[in-house]
Amino acid sequence: MGEKGFLSTRLGCLAEAVFAQGRLSEAEQLSERAEAAAAYDPSDMDAHYRWRAVRGKALARRGEFDAGEKLVREAAALIEGTDWLDSRAGVQLDLAEVLQLAGRGNDARRCLKEALRLFEEKENLVAAAQTRERLA
Repeated sequence: MGEKGFLSTRLGCLAEAVFAQGRLSEAEQLSERAEAAAAYDPSDMDAHYRWRAVRGKALARRGEFDAGEKLVREAAALIEGTDWLDSRAGVQLDLAEVLQLAGRGNDARRCLKEALRLFEEKENLVAAAQTRERLA
């Protein structure tokens, strides 16, 4: 039907799910499709932060730490001023993963603490508990 309003965001969500399954190449391809679809609406922050976060983690898993970190930081900056506490916390978890892979444990720990703070502010008890476990 040609509807594109939700396509870029749904592709980003699908890329996140595929990444979580360990299918990195497919997740990266989906992030590229999400990026292309999101190009039709530069104001769609949801779509734009999602493809960056997924691709950034995929790049880091391939050893491209600087490029991965840059994309995840861009994702964080896009939604920093929003009230999307869970999403902001999720991007902090993504950044922590990239930094940990790059051997920057102290920086990763700071991101985990920020994610925990945001999850607690949102009162997302499950995600907060999972983040506390990662910090331990």
